[in-house]
Amino acid sequence: MFFRTTTINIDISDFYLKAARLSGRAYDVKLERVRRISVPEEAIQKGRIMDRDTVSSLLKRLVTELGGGHGSKKFINAVLPDTATFIKLIDVPSDPDIPQFVKNINDEIAHHIPYNIDDVYLDWQKVGNSAERDRVLVGVCPKEVVDEYTSTIERAGLIPKTLEVESLSIVRSIFQIKKGRQKNLSNRNVIVLDLGAARSSVIFYQERPYNEGDTIEFSVSLPLSGHEIDSAVEKTLALTREQAMKFKVVCGLLENEPCNGALLKIVEPMLQDFVSRLQQTIEFHTSHFEGTVINSMILCGGGANLKGLREYIEKHINIPVELGDSRVNLKNKNIMTQTEALSYCSVIGLGLGELYR
Repeated sequence: MFFRTTTINIDISDFYLKAARLSGRAYDVKLERVRRISVPEEAIQKGRIMDRDTVSSLLKRLVTELGGGHGSKKFINAVLPDTATFIKLIDVPSDPDIPQFVKNINDEIAHHIPYNIDDVYLDWQKVGNSAERDRVLVGVCPKEVVDEYTSTIERAGLIPKTLEVESLSIVRSIFQIKKGRQKNLSNRNVIVLDLGAARSSVIFYQERPYNEGDTIEFSVSLPLSGHEIDSAVEKTLALTREQAMKFKVVCGLLENEPCNGALLKIVEPMLQDFVSRLQQTIEFHTSHFEGTVINSMILCGGGANLKGLREYIEKHINIPVELGDSRVNLKNKNIMTQTEALSYCSVIGLGLGELYR
């Protein structure tokens, strides 16, 4: 009997701490439990932890409620905030000498990131090569952010095993992992749009017939979030936050019953701005990745459940849009609905990352 591993996976964001416990091994993974805890206002701002004592206390409680782990030593995986991380596919000169190859990566990525190379932690992975150049996926995060997350996790009596760029966890959760060649899969260039409570992330992803050819090209954050929509409704209709959230869920962006487009009228200016920025991002992709055409868009994150949002984006972007399913690599898909699972893409993907290593 093969050894089965249990993983505890955490997403630290402005409004919620989320956790998922997965167990198993590659191609035999089960989701055992998920939990979510609200974060007090201003404890975390734009992905930065402002009140480490409060957040560490909540983390300890969250992991206790989740259960599982390795006895008294709780090893966890966590995602780093997209607002503070940078991930990009780059080409660098090939070199058999590893120190020189790493220097080539550092020299090239320095032209792409808004940070001094000495102020960041960097990780990379080869995803393809030619005779003279290698394609390398590079992830970067400021040292102060990584140290901040590490310190907060350790204050909770937890041990950080993996800190991962969130985009990697998200795409891992919604694309099926298969052995060998996927003969029924055509080459696709996909936008993954993660709509969260605090922010939205746009991830450009290449899906190829071989698993090892799949890769993120780059990702960016855009200013649309569930919290912003709730705030607009709350202010316009003079509702409490709880009433505004219920109004959003009931009405959606539909122009017919039950609300005859009332929510759409309130939030359309921010939706139009969002679509405009999304179109600009697609144009940037087209100009920097020649010959690639976007085939489809996949929505994930809790905000993807907003009724009518898929249709609205599809209409204005003119690209087929579908809802993602972060249960696709789980053996026990019936543990939650597709709608519920959309809110846990990052923590499910984190767990899959450990179990497939």
